[in-house]
Amino acid sequence: MSTAVAAPSAARERFAAPTCPQPETHGIARPVIFAPSGRPDYVASAEMSFDEFLRLDYEQGLAEWVDGEVFLYMSAKFPHQRVVTFLTTHLNMVLTYLALGVVHNGPYAIKSPSGRAGREPDIFLIAQAHRDRITENYLDGNADVAIEVVSDDSVTRDTRVKLAEYEAAGIPEYWVIDPRPGVETAHFYVLRGAHYAEVEPDTDGIYTSAVFPAVRLKVAWLFEEDPPLAEALRLCLGDGFGLPAVRRP
Repeated sequence: MSTAVAAPSAARERFAAPTCPQPETHGIARPVIFAPSGRPDYVASAEMSFDEFLRLDYEQGLAEWVDGEVFLYMSAKFPHQRVVTFLTTHLNMVLTYLALGVVHNGPYAIKSPSGRAGREPDIFLIAQAHRDRITENYLDGNADVAIEVVSDDSVTRDTRVKLAEYEAAGIPEYWVIDPRPGVETAHFYVLRGAHYAEVEPDTDGIYTSAVFPAVRLKVAWLFEEDPPLAEALRLCLGDGFGLPAVRRP
């Protein structure tokens, strides 16, 4: 499933411009030119194989491979990165301390079981039993939990395209967190049979992961300016973890 419809080749030549990002393509044995999209949901694209995609060096934002084409996206804003940093730190500490698995961030691609997509979720979790899926260059198979944090240019991609794509691929659990001012929502999906079912937090606003039940999260923390890491860890690991009590203003 493709995230976007590429412009016709003639249009690509006509709109090729020096300002279009051109990632380093060391190791690709042919010229590769990224054509600007003229669209809000991605910056530029170019056709290439998955192996060629793995050789890209793109540091200005996110790059993903879908159906033989690489799409370049805009770099993230602070609210996005605040959530990614908090969740990565929190989840990594919980999964590591309890020896449940590992946490990864993009840019590191998940090669879908169909072989048609190389997505780079903001965060993804891999259970201890599935560590053999981790290769040097990409995850060869599904993550156990995929997490996307929505940006202005990724609303449709994260809430519709990837929802359908991850469901079809069989990723057991998918979180979609939108921290943009005025939105601030979180949706959690768990695979039941062949389809995702949305799971609501409990009456205290706490979500418990279906794949990793030790992972519990108060959803409101995701939208705080300074998410309380110690408090979040204590919720998952208990007071015996040895974290000091922190009085919050």
